[in-house]
Amino acid sequence: ITLKDLTYLYYAGTLIFLHGLTFSTFVGGTGILLPDNPMLATRHLPLSMTLGTICAIFFSLKVLNIHSDHPILDKWAKASLFLLPIQIWSVTISLTVAGVFFRNAIHLALCLIVVYVAIQKIRREKDVALALIILISWGLVLSGWAAYLLVQLGFLQPNYFTRASILFVALVEILLFAIAMTLRIKKLEAERDASKKRIAGLSRYFS
Repeated sequence: ITLKDLTYLYYAGTLIFLHGLTFSTFVGGTGILLPDNPMLATRHLPLSMTLGTICAIFFSLKVLNIHSDHPILDKWAKASLFLLPIQIWSVTISLTVAGVFFRNAIHLALCLIVVYVAIQKIRREKDVALALIILISWGLVLSGWAAYLLVQLGFLQPNYFTRASILFVALVEILLFAIAMTLRIKKLEAERDASKKRIAGLSRYFS
């Protein structure tokens, strides 16, 4: 696997922006970050969350080989990237309720695509371990989003865990993605070795 592999780039983007989410939560919220421009400091959190979620979603889809197993869903997911500038604008400049809802709706739709593809992988008994890790990670993400939303709507009492649920989920997701990346590398190495053996066998056959 090399830097040319989009899986690696999505993984790196996930690490960068989710660590940015952690940084924004613990530093930006205290006023240490950009104290002379608090409005700019508060933009780090939604921006890191938006970009981190997009990278995590497309890392998951790439790992699950959606382009070969579900080409139509793959096209729909890639088409959503054209809306990324609008998402960034909605959470950094406008900060309207409609803009945040628009971003969350897109992320939820893409997340459900990931869950669907992972479930289909498990049902077909194809890359089960990898699909299960992705499914667990996004199940936790949905749970974190749900807890945060229920707190905002007043259905759950706010406490340290519910307020930081998205942050906790992001940290666990990073760990699970590291395992998924390891499994993908091993899979690619096994496929490469099998290909070399087939080529060597053909060479001996025709020699």
